Amino acid sequence: MATEYGGNTYNKYGQPSLDLVFTGPKKSLKNRVGNQQVEFTRASTATYVGRDGLIKTSGEDEPRFDHDPATGESLGLLIEESRTNLITQSEDLSTTWFNGSSTLDPAITNPVGNTGTVYYLPAGAERLIVWNGTGSSTVAVSVFIKQRDGEVSTHVIQVWQSGAFLGNVQCPLSGDFTPTGNYSNGVRTAYPNGWFKFSFTATGPGTFGTGCRLDTEQSTNYTWGYQIEEGSFPTSYIPTSGSTVTRSPDIAQMTGDNFSSWYGGLAGTYTVEALNKTTINQYPIVCDDGTTGNRVLFATSGAYQLQIKNNGSTSVQLDAQPGVGQPQGMTKYAGSYSPDGASIAYGGVSNTDSTADIPQCIRLQIGQFSGDSRNVTISRISYYPQRLTDLELQTITL
Repeated sequence: MATEYGGNTYNKYGQPSLDLVFTGPKKSLKNRVGNQQVEFTRASTATYVGRDGLIKTSGEDEPRFDHDPATGESLGLLIEESRTNLITQSEDLSTTWFNGSSTLDPAITNPVGNTGTVYYLPAGAERLIVWNGTGSSTVAVSVFIKQRDGEVSTHVIQVWQSGAFLGNVQCPLSGDFTPTGNYSNGVRTAYPNGWFKFSFTATGPGTFGTGCRLDTEQSTNYTWGYQIEEGSFPTSYIPTSGSTVTRSPDIAQMTGDNFSSWYGGLAGTYTVEALNKTTINQYPIVCDDGTTGNRVLFATSGAYQLQIKNNGSTSVQLDAQPGVGQPQGMTKYAGSYSPDGASIAYGGVSNTDSTADIPQCIRLQIGQFSGDSRNVTISRISYYPQRLTDLELQTITL
């Protein structure tokens, strides 16, 4: 990476007119080389991981700066789409859940850092909850599990699709976690105090409608924070206590003087450092005129893509590394353009087009495209009001 916590090593390529640093002790929504501000809204509360690895809650219209729960590393500005937790009681297994019993252990600290909300099942027991989908064929399931002293290291989760049993998901606290059959995309993430977050995707033979079920069983380990969302990947935790809860989308953009004071017009270069956690296409930055017909768009498909449209016609569509799958983890890429052409680079490799028809733009959207927010964590965005060379783009992305 070229920078750490907002260092100025980008300056050797000239002075950027925009430098947004969303990581480290100086993280903020303010341009580091001016007084411009990212405009941020979200019409609900939302959770994120704090520096101590515990789950925190941000209020309405408050941005979330996420962290690695195991290391405390600052990851950046978290942008997510709207999602609903379809489990109506995510923590209290003594109510709404049925079939068998559960026991509260008031001494155990949950992933938020509080006590008095963590349950376990007696030996041989199971608990289940009925939930209702809205017709999706795929849902993302997540739960936090912590091993009790002397207990087996594997917990079992079952998903039922309106009467159709999709099978068991073995959730081991160590070793391989690879759900099979109707389940896929298994991820186990370590949290403080011995907790692990398990997430996976469930796809049934039909659709998830009314009368679906989630079962938890076959161990007396501690469990907390059950969540089912319609979609192919999990998002941040949405607590519920008696009904479903919807988290609103994160909207981050720069408009008016916050945009025009740094934007260079027909020539420019963007650099982006972001954490990719899903295989769906993401839009870390989109510069447009408020429509979809005039835009300079960066997407994560094709090992990073630069697309330029003017008056509805695609002028440029370049993949930095054609044929390479979408990268995962923390990545860096850069793109430049002028009427003489455009380039996109990732991993020290660039691709170039010799012509480009550049549109007029009036805003910068961050982590979203035309109101569609995606699950991305952005650590830094910089902009130069001139087109950098391909060699400079390659060097920046190493």
